[in-house]
Amino acid sequence: MLWVELEAVDAFLDAMEKGIKAKVAKAVVPAIDVMFQALSEFGAKVVPPKRILKMLPELFDHQDQNVRASSKGLTLELCRWIGKDPVKSILFEKMRDTMKKELEAELVNVTGSARPTRKIRSEQDKEPEPEAAPQAVGSNPSEECGPEASQEIDEYDLVDPVDILTPLEKSGFWEGVKATKWSERKEAVAELTKLASTKKIAPGDFSEVCRTLKKLITDVNIAVAVEAIQALGNLARGLRVHFSGSSRFLLPVLLEKLKEKKPTLTEALSQTLQAMHKAGCLNLVEIVEEIKTAVKNKVPLVRSLTLNWVTYCIETSNKTVVLKLHKDYVPICMECLNDGTPEVRDAAFSVLAAIAKVNFCCKIFSLNYLSNFI
Repeated sequence: MLWVELEAVDAFLDAMEKGIKAKVAKAVVPAIDVMFQALSEFGAKVVPPKRILKMLPELFDHQDQNVRASSKGLTLELCRWIGKDPVKSILFEKMRDTMKKELEAELVNVTGSARPTRKIRSEQDKEPEPEAAPQAVGSNPSEECGPEASQEIDEYDLVDPVDILTPLEKSGFWEGVKATKWSERKEAVAELTKLASTKKIAPGDFSEVCRTLKKLITDVNIAVAVEAIQALGNLARGLRVHFSGSSRFLLPVLLEKLKEKKPTLTEALSQTLQAMHKAGCLNLVEIVEEIKTAVKNKVPLVRSLTLNWVTYCIETSNKTVVLKLHKDYVPICMECLNDGTPEVRDAAFSVLAAIAKVNFCCKIFSLNYLSNFI
């Protein structure tokens, strides 16, 4: 524990990693238990869960039941610090069904209320944080801090990036997307969709991939177009900010494609556009011109669905971002209030309402006034 306290966490985990590889179970169990203690006392901000998550899979099938029991306990402790869903997503596929069932049964009792009880040396001389305000009668302490603990660490940061460009080259993707048969084109893009479904994609040169997908979005066959759009959504989720430039490049064609009245196509477009924003690939502040162009499209469906997407982006953005963008987007929406199509007018009001909810003191309209029209 002194290693951790002195901020030599990497050296500590290196030693523990050697310990769990010992041939004698009596040496493995203490290594697991010490990691459990370090995580329990210092927390996930000090003891990186990513290193521990990498060590655990080989312990799940250990011959010694004590090793398996200790690894299960460490897994449950991880759930308290980073949340149940990330741990299940990363580890459960690497477990035997028996251990999955055992963990599922015990996860019910995990409250997620973990808080560090020890500080690293550099933090010990700092002023203690003020105590939280007294809780209301009937409130549950574990519920208060549980979600907070889970939100501190993003699952994306817990996994290693996966190279998908190399296997894509070997998959016959480039030949497939040029095929005359639509089924072969779809199959080629589906392989990309599958590869891109990994949680974290290694950055690389995806420019040619995106140029190809841009063409396929407008494919005469709806199934091919939908597959291409879904592939883009997966790339956005897996690459995040590394896909920002490509997202800006593809945005105009995605918004233009909203004119299609096919439900499967509209759904795929909506999910991909939302994924691009949620993953941080697109920022409303930076795409004002693209939005201005889309809301002037001659097809009403493009105008209304674009504004619906803007509403989603505002509702899922923090207040700082909304404060920066409202000066640009309010005039856009005000102009759309005069649109001849009711759906466009309604969508414009929804954007204004979303801005007003975040920027409570905004002088555009009062929420009460807006509610009369929405």
